[in-house]
Amino acid sequence: EAFRIRKAFRLGDLEYSYLNLASLRACQRDFDSALKLADAGLAARGASRSLKPVWGIWHQRGFIEEECGRLANALRDYQQSLEYLRRWRAEEPSPDALRLNTDASVHYIYQDAIRTGNRLALRTGNAELARQTFGIAEDHRAASLRARWNLPSDWRNRLPKEYWEVLPQ
Repeated sequence: EAFRIRKAFRLGDLEYSYLNLASLRACQRDFDSALKLADAGLAARGASRSLKPVWGIWHQRGFIEEECGRLANALRDYQQSLEYLRRWRAEEPSPDALRLNTDASVHYIYQDAIRTGNRLALRTGNAELARQTFGIAEDHRAASLRARWNLPSDWRNRLPKEYWEVLPQ
């Protein structure tokens, strides 16, 4: 319905609708349609300057390719997702970018890339691929450390007194 409304009223941001529809088709195990929808989401970006939906679409493509057993394609798509994520972090030095570092969806992008890279390295015996996958894991650790290092530590002091009274209960 969101897709129909966005399309009918030319509201833009169709990439979000395509991403959701691709996810739906992937859950229904209709991978051909899911890939076409993910590709349509990438094409729908057009002049959109936001990088955020792009990494989600590439991540979804990676998931679909992995489910189809095409590990090399999946890894390529996961790496593309991570590249857009890194660019977004660099271009958006805001509190939202900081929170994104610890967001669960970001964790899954890294984990999927690491898992797929490891599976492919084991399947092919490619030591260079294993090193690249290790680099992805280290990049994830570094991003998590930076996010935690920059978090304000005074959040506990801002909690109301009632919180501390209810906590033991």
